Amino acid sequence: MKIKCQKQFFAKALQTISGVAVQRDIYPILENVRITAANNQVLIKATDLKISVTYILSTGVEIIEPGELLLPAAKLNSLVKETPDEEFLIEKDEFNGILITKDGRFYILGENPQKFPEIPCFDEKGTMEVSGEDFRKLINKTLFATTAEKTRYDFDNVMVNILENTIRFVSTDGKRLALCEKKYQSLGEIKEKQFTVPAQGLQQINRVLSTTTPSKVILNVLENQFLFRTEDVILSTRLSDGKFPPYEKVMPQALPYKIFFAQKDFSSALRRVCLLADEKNKIVQITFNPTSLNLFCRGEGTGEGNVEIPAVYDGEAFSIKFNPNFLLDVLKVIDNSEINIYLQDGQSAILLKDGDDFRYVVLPIKVEEKKEEIKDGNQE
Repeated sequence: MKIKCQKQFFAKALQTISGVAVQRDIYPILENVRITAANNQVLIKATDLKISVTYILSTGVEIIEPGELLLPAAKLNSLVKETPDEEFLIEKDEFNGILITKDGRFYILGENPQKFPEIPCFDEKGTMEVSGEDFRKLINKTLFATTAEKTRYDFDNVMVNILENTIRFVSTDGKRLALCEKKYQSLGEIKEKQFTVPAQGLQQINRVLSTTTPSKVILNVLENQFLFRTEDVILSTRLSDGKFPPYEKVMPQALPYKIFFAQKDFSSALRRVCLLADEKNKIVQITFNPTSLNLFCRGEGTGEGNVEIPAVYDGEAFSIKFNPNFLLDVLKVIDNSEINIYLQDGQSAILLKDGDDFRYVVLPIKVEEKKEEIKDGNQE
């Protein structure tokens, strides 16, 4: 094997898959990338057995001699990143690789490529097409509401529903629920209509979207794998066995009151009052008034903050206490400059909408009562 590589393209490929090929004490072979040069393209593969990614390089490489190498991802990535040359060579010496620059040669110890695990292939049957920007929003507008708690395995996933012409992502951590929908184009019969994808898999897909910015993505579900393809990348992630709660039962259907206000005003007010909130038990109290919204935080040993912003509200005046992080998180992903919230009273969940394709439910904090949780379709 012998290939001539342009640094900008090869470095981008290694950077894109670097989150999968990381240090593995039990299976050290997974710290490698498998490089295959054949058919006028170079394939760079990585896997951690749950998530697999293949980067397809057809630009910026010249195959002088076809072949395969299995090289340590971190070392190769660092060498490519540090080389000052715009072009370099990679050659094969038995199972080892040689990176050749204008001023040096770097001999990299490798392993037998045949020992590397097989990676799922992308099946073009039963696929759907979604715009790259829409798919990024599906992930960004739901991934933040999952939980990282190891004891809440069922909430470390995103539920995917395939509806007629619409793909829906839903996530929850038990205290809030995010739902986002986008249009898709069917490219064949879609058999799997509902499944759950681990948050870690979607994080890797989001990494690919951020580095490659594709105009469209192709999706498929094959056995226990969720597969994602662009022109440059194929990624598969194992589906989750976790049981997702029946979210439809906790989604408010008809709330009597509505309030709307400027996102910029609310975001600034919330960040400022939270500076004085109690670090161990952050709580923000929001009071809904006909012409204003009042935000109040108090911290033991720090003080208190109070900010009032203009708003338009058509209901009775009352207050609700929230975890401010749940509100700060959603402010990072909404698109509109105006926030619309639907509510009922001081004890019930609120519903925030961002356009017609995003809904966000947040449960209030009841300090003197047992906290509610989204579980089994009921609020305790």
